[in-house]
Amino acid sequence: MEGAINLIYCEQVYPSSISSTGNVVEIPIANVNEAPSAITFTSAGSIEEGTVANVVVGTLTAADPDLPLTLQNYTYTCFPQCSPEFKIIGDEIQTTSVPTDFEGIGPAYSFFVQVVDQGNLPTNGQVVMKEITIVVLDKIEAPTADDAT
Repeated sequence: MEGAINLIYCEQVYPSSISSTGNVVEIPIANVNEAPSAITFTSAGSIEEGTVANVVVGTLTAADPDLPLTLQNYTYTCFPQCSPEFKIIGDEIQTTSVPTDFEGIGPAYSFFVQVVDQGNLPTNGQVVMKEITIVVLDKIEAPTADDAT
């Protein structure tokens, strides 16, 4: 909670006085930067096998108790690293030049993403992580000479 809080306290003296006097005391509360509290991943739900580089797979959004009072800049990173087929650019997860492969990895890729804002470093223990799963749709590929043996 940031801002200020007003407290009213009353002084009472017993038994000689029945009346009480009220005083307002303002206690300032410093604005402390809280860490983001959650990550949301919004995507179309799946990508096709063999997707080319730099295709946006989805967008990351951080929930932060400081908003809307304080605008924040967020840094998203894979932890400990992204699958080689994906990268994070700003708040987007994009494909890399390594093609997605349904047969090689299976129907989905999973990795963790963490977020920090400009006031919180991962070393401070104020880290939010989310497991991201990207579903890959199988693409029917033409048979090759190797398939005949």
